[in-house]
Formats: sequence, structure tokens, C-alpha cells
Amino acid sequence: LDQDCQQQLSPGAVGRALGPNTVLVYASAPTFPHGVVDPIEDLALLCSRKKVGLHVDNCLGGIYLSYLQKIGVFKRSFDFRVPGVTSVSIDIHKYGYAGKGVSVVAFATQEHRRLTYVPVAGLEFYVTTTMQGSRGGAPIAAAWATLLRFGQEGYRAEANKLWCIHQQISDEVAQIPGLRLLVQSDACVIPIAGVDVDIFAVAAQ
Repeated sequence: LDQDCQQQLSPGAVGRALGPNTVLVYASAPTFPHGVVDPIEDLALLCSRKKVGLHVDNCLGGIYLSYLQKIGVFKRSFDFRVPGVTSVSIDIHKYGYAGKGVSVVAFATQEHRRLTYVPVAGLEFYVTTTMQGSRGGAPIAAAWATLLRFGQEGYRAEANKLWCIHQQISDEVAQIPGLRLLVQSDACVIPIAGVDVDIFAVAAQ
């Protein structure tokens, strides 16, 4: 679908694409290529009117974007506080600093969550809450311990530190001849474009 000049998903393009077979709209907070947060509030309003689910991929932003909100850097809403958001995915192993294997998909209602149960009938009857099957308890316990170890203040401090680095790199890129920021990103990623330079050739070096 079309993106706007800030590389965000366009609500207008989404509205034109919605049809009778649409069950879900997928948005990012933030996107992997550009680090921009899609207009979740506008998309949620559109999805609510059309009675379509809205999933927010918060895997890259996860804990970091939430704490950028808490320290006042990021102002827009992107989670279940927005009516119309039906599910959110989060990778705890990214800016939550836990080990892999504990990613989360959260649902706005129990009704939505029940739709993910996967019954398997064969030699025996087996029901799991994910298509992957069950998960080991050790990675979950380790992730929980990590969350407790950092706590609110720890994650606030990490978010502030990372945002300062983000700003410093963005400012430096703006000073380098032949380079420019493709867009002003919201978090995690700094998209760099070339000015009369093949940026892909630069990246290959």
C-alpha cells in the first residue's frame, strides 16, 4: 500500500484497500526500515468503523517506545489505549534486554485471544494457545527476572540514553556532505539517504 512522505502507512490507502474479505489491518510502531510509527489512532478509527481488526507490530519498539512516552519524547498513542487496536506484538528480547524466545502477542479482549487457540486432533486431542505449541518456562522466568531487575527507573534511564544517542547520530549525519536523513524517525532506526551518492554502494563497503 501507499506510504506518505514520512514513510508511514497511509490511512487513505488502507481505506481504499479494505474489502469484504479483509479481516485485519497491520500497522507498525515503529517500522523496521525507517523507524517511524504509523498513524495508529487514524487507522484504529478507520478499522473500528469498518469492523476490522487492527494489529500493531510493536516488536521493534516494544519497551523502548513505551518508555519514550513516559519520558515525554514520544507523544502519540499506539497501544490498547487507542480504541480499535485489537492486538499488539512485543519482542521482550530487544529493548527489554531479555533472551530470545519470549515474544508476546497481547489481545484487547479475551474473545480475540480465544480465536488463537489451535486444536489438533489425531491419535490424541491437543489444544495449544499458539501454532508453535508450548513454551519452556525457563526463558519466561529469565525474562521476568530481567524486567524486575531493570524496573521502571532502569528502563526510563535506558530510553533516555538511547534517545540521546539517536539524536547525536542524526545530527552528525546532517553534517556529512553527500548524506541526509531520509525521514525524521521516531525510534530505533535512523534512515540515511545519499545526495548524489549511491547509498547502496556505500552500504556494500
